[in-house]
Amino acid sequence: MNDEPKKYGVMAEWKEEGPLVMEGPLLTLDAARARMGDLAGRSNVIRVAMFKVIYEGGNNTLIPQEPLL
Repeated sequence: MNDEPKKYGVMAEWKEEGPLVMEGPLLTLDAARARMGDLAGRSNVIRVAMFKVIYEGGNNTLIPQEPLL
């Protein structure tokens, strides 16, 4: 689905360093799952997690805001 919201990210913990938020644009849910699966399959990755980005403050052009209900 092309209009799926891009508001997910991925974190990974590598054997060589602590947990890192993976750089890059925000992802759709399916793309984040795929990225997480790719990272989990690497021998130098200890663990991975996916997260949802929610705007809290600051420059509101950097993070998509949730629609008001």
